[in-house]
Amino acid sequence: MPHSSSGRSARAFQLPVLKFLTHYPLCGSTLLLLIKRNSEERHVSDIIYKLTSRNIIVNVIESDEPSGGASSRSLYELSTKSNGFYIFNQDSQISGSVNETMTNLFGYNLWYSVNVTVVGKGGMRLPQAFFPQNKPTVTVNVGISLQNHPLTTDFHNYELTLTSPAGARYMSYRGVAAFGNADYASFEMYSAATWDVTLSYDYALNSTGVIQIRMYLDD
Repeated sequence: MPHSSSGRSARAFQLPVLKFLTHYPLCGSTLLLLIKRNSEERHVSDIIYKLTSRNIIVNVIESDEPSGGASSRSLYELSTKSNGFYIFNQDSQISGSVNETMTNLFGYNLWYSVNVTVVGKGGMRLPQAFFPQNKPTVTVNVGISLQNHPLTTDFHNYELTLTSPAGARYMSYRGVAAFGNADYASFEMYSAATWDVTLSYDYALNSTGVIQIRMYLDD
């Protein structure tokens, strides 16, 4: 790992991001950041305000072997509060994550976004999801980040259930997540419906974490 003296200062690391957000017309944009080095900045409220006021979504794919920096938590918070999606993966899998997520998640329209605080083992009912039907078949892609850091053995399992008069859809941990700390699934919908959404989860530790649940439509 490089010596800290050879790196850029925290302020130098942050300035390009702030300048980019301030001086370019990004309203309604969706950004994808590929991160190898973590930010030194721990307080991102100013950046979050700029993002949300411009309806900007920030998706992040980060190496789970960062070259330096303080923590990924600030970027995870930024992504979470902008309705983005955060993926950690091995360096050798980053290109695959980009290809898969651009095809299965980010290439679609974000329709449903919930951030859930979890601790230990439990379950909860989430806000309902209404999906319109503007063509005969609509594809719904669901993404869920399982931990706000690279996946560890602290995580045991989860099950996300969507239920409507048309039937039920289940998404659960399959032993190996699709993208490091994140998982996804898809289903076809043939009529407009309001879906009840429930989540059950099991984590080994009793420390709180925030997971992201996103649903995307090809409609």
